[in-house]
Amino acid sequence: MKYIEPRKTNLLLWLSLLIFTLEAVGIVGYYWLAGGYFGDSSLTISRFVGLDTWSSLVFAGGNTIIVILMLYYMTTNARVKNFAWRFLMMAYIATFVALSIFPHSVNGGTVAEIHQFFSGAMFLLMFLLGITSLIIAKNKSSTIIGTLFTAFSIFFIVCYIIRPEFFTQNILWFETEYIYAFFAAIISSNNKSV
Repeated sequence: MKYIEPRKTNLLLWLSLLIFTLEAVGIVGYYWLAGGYFGDSSLTISRFVGLDTWSSLVFAGGNTIIVILMLYYMTTNARVKNFAWRFLMMAYIATFVALSIFPHSVNGGTVAEIHQFFSGAMFLLMFLLGITSLIIAKNKSSTIIGTLFTAFSIFFIVCYIIRPEFFTQNILWFETEYIYAFFAAIISSNNKSV
């Protein structure tokens, strides 16, 4: 009997990105329009999420779906067979779960500190995944996207550490760009040439 391998696709990653977009736009949009934070881009997505219990629960619920989709992607659709890439992806998913469980509450405290730790770890893992994706890139588009993401990662992480005013006053936009650029790098690494 002939074995037919299922078609590998990026659909699960695109769905994950769509869910993230919907929850982030919904939560930030609510606080901008009805929460008194109109146009404030000095708060991260996590800080907007942590402004109230309902937004933390919505974010955790959406992230649960994202985690399920990404785990299913890893077991069924990821073309990348590189051990380091797969290990880093699983570590990324684990940190994403942790920061979803521990929201960045307004009052700070231990829960917010745990969130900050896993958030920093997740951003670092995203950078390492970008480098790994660049190293294993097999075509021009993956190489270009991997290079751009790696360069932006260095800029983002350095700014996150030294916190210049232009960065902190617009961190919402920089963080969002970083997340979208990461997904571009991951999606491009799952192409037919890998």
